[in-house]
Amino acid sequence: MDHPRYLIKHLAQDQAAIWTSPFKIKATDLKWIVPLAGITTGLMVTDRTASFEATRGTHVNTSKTFSDAGLALAGASSAGFYLVGWANGNRQMRETGVLGGEAMVDGLVVSEALKYAFQRQRPIEGNGAGLFFQSGSQKSFPSGHATMSFAFASVVAHEYPGWLSQTLAYGGATAISLARVTGKKHFPSDVFVGATVGYLIGRQVYRAHHDQDLDDGDYGTFVGEPKLVKLNSAGSTYVELDSWVYPAVERLIALGVVRRPFLGLRPWTRTAIAQMLAESNIDDISALGPQEEPIYSALKTEFAQELGLVENAGINESIRVESLYARLSPIAGTPLNDSYHFGQTVINDFGRPYQQGFNALSGFTSRAESGRFSFYVRGEYQNAPGAAAYPASVRTVIAQTDLNPVQPAVPVPAASQFRLLDAYVGFTALGNQISIGKQSLWWGTGEGGAMIFSNNAEPIDMVRINRTTPLYVRWLSKLLGPLRYDNFFGKLSGHHFPADPFFYGDKISFQPTQNLEVGFSRTAVFAGQGNTPLTFGTFWNSFSSVNDVPVTLKGTPQDPGARHGAFDFSYRLPFVRNWITLYSDSLVHDDISPIDAPRRAFIVPGIYISHFPKLNKLDLRIESGYTDNPVIPVQQGRFVYWELIYHDAYTNKGNLMGSWIGRQGKGTQIWSTYWLSPWSVVQVSYRNGKVSPDFIPGGATQNDFSAGTRLRIRKDIELRTNVQYETWNVPVLAPGRKSDFLTNVQLTFWPKDWLRKR
Repeated sequence: MDHPRYLIKHLAQDQAAIWTSPFKIKATDLKWIVPLAGITTGLMVTDRTASFEATRGTHVNTSKTFSDAGLALAGASSAGFYLVGWANGNRQMRETGVLGGEAMVDGLVVSEALKYAFQRQRPIEGNGAGLFFQSGSQKSFPSGHATMSFAFASVVAHEYPGWLSQTLAYGGATAISLARVTGKKHFPSDVFVGATVGYLIGRQVYRAHHDQDLDDGDYGTFVGEPKLVKLNSAGSTYVELDSWVYPAVERLIALGVVRRPFLGLRPWTRTAIAQMLAESNIDDISALGPQEEPIYSALKTEFAQELGLVENAGINESIRVESLYARLSPIAGTPLNDSYHFGQTVINDFGRPYQQGFNALSGFTSRAESGRFSFYVRGEYQNAPGAAAYPASVRTVIAQTDLNPVQPAVPVPAASQFRLLDAYVGFTALGNQISIGKQSLWWGTGEGGAMIFSNNAEPIDMVRINRTTPLYVRWLSKLLGPLRYDNFFGKLSGHHFPADPFFYGDKISFQPTQNLEVGFSRTAVFAGQGNTPLTFGTFWNSFSSVNDVPVTLKGTPQDPGARHGAFDFSYRLPFVRNWITLYSDSLVHDDISPIDAPRRAFIVPGIYISHFPKLNKLDLRIESGYTDNPVIPVQQGRFVYWELIYHDAYTNKGNLMGSWIGRQGKGTQIWSTYWLSPWSVVQVSYRNGKVSPDFIPGGATQNDFSAGTRLRIRKDIELRTNVQYETWNVPVLAPGRKSDFLTNVQLTFWPKDWLRKR
């Protein structure tokens, strides 16, 4: 097989097999194709930022040299395998050398062909955006180094399938590939696609030309026999924060059916909700009343697959297009759309764009589970009108308030864009999920807004480690009950003062009793451009800091950044456990926790009444709080959600990531919901917000009145409607009282037949 004549023949066969492989895709291949496509899309969205961050340091030239030397070493290793095998009469080593070199040549041909087809700019070209189909570019997509190194590594790993040999082979290929990013030669998506293509080429070469008489070679595959997994190790996606599931589960919690919910740590995974249902306070479904039984039954149907893993290990294999949806949102009159200064007409909507006129969006959600792995993507096409730039008088007020230079008059452009909202891949083990991608969080027990992290802004790119199911720690849990924790490290977008800071957070919640939950959380915005560099030392300095730092250290490597701490609780009152729940969310800036500094805290308490006498289907929720603390004499909007160095601190793409109440204001919300069924409700609500004149000259006042429905027209179709009338008075923006009228109509379709599971 090592005669040149056979090598040329094999290369021709390989190329034919590689280029015709797309025509041989089977339905079962979607289980790995869809996640790979989603990851690639997510990487492309963040390529420019990720490339910039990876090349901040002085290691660019070193990375280039390392990647070139690493690829040369792979080629030399291929020759070495062959020569040593030939000298010692070791047929397997000879084959490894021949097939490894063959796979590298195949990888070179494929990567070069794709480069000429896509003509993507490299990170150093143009404005660094990595545009495709640019004639004369240096052709970045995919990475040839990644393709060839992984092709060689794949052959070696298949020839020698032990853990050490695989670790060395794939570890070396990974190091070469990552060095192409840090060396400013490729974007992350170039490397990821190149590595994937290289792996597949190496597998194809091995499968086609391996001598089966040598050993019982294991060539591996993306799709193998499914393994049995238990609930706490099963890959599981998170339920979207705007799903009908949360109000339904929360109603069962208030009625005393579901326990151990950890309301302050949302979203929940599907397996977490299944565990709540399995551990609910019922022995028989017939014991449930007319309020609880329909909701409980609907949730059991929704999470039937996950409930099947509660008692015994089972197969966790599925892929589905979960939903398709479209929403129309015309707005008559001028809305408020500046959560960092004046207020918002639309809140807690994942940072979607809106302006006066016709707003619309259409999107989809898709998820897949395979053993311990999970994949989720939510993408949508958004349309919104543009708006005129703020006049000079408004821009001057904003600049004086934020301590920034006056910004140029830039109109708000009309939006016509595709956006990934939540899009991530996860791995679960022992009740912990590690996930990477864009993700939404809601760290609070309230419904109107979470003080420290909500879905008011677009989800951020993050690495996350989340305890998805309750953890019982010996001795500690006897005192504090089961616990859950959540940790993330991510990157913010849309910042200018300074640009591109990092953002991390940690939260831990306890449930000392079935009726009481308490949570402690902390976040920090740090390492913005031109200030604190991102190193392990600067991260540890921020993470371990507990005190204020002198002004002289601000903007230096010793600056811990903009730190916020929060405390929340939820308590079902004695004697009326199934009727009334009290809860509260609180926040401090530059303190460990509101418990540590209650006088400097900002608090939003709430009450939920699950039903009324003779009106069992009617509930009531009230929340009212402030970020305008009277104990702090002069805030001027420069305390909470703002920081001396990080003037855009608590925003992502211009929207507040915390409570809609804002930097210095007061807010009240009231909702009343009538439950027609587990899926269908009618709701009326009122919202009042005030911005302190100490922050914005003349202050600001908002009053919103709304009514809406969520109706399940058919088992697989949901209709949501909502109308909202708003009046606002912001003297800085316009004299006198203004008003706007918002209408929302959303149709969601769950294509249950578009599902494959085992």
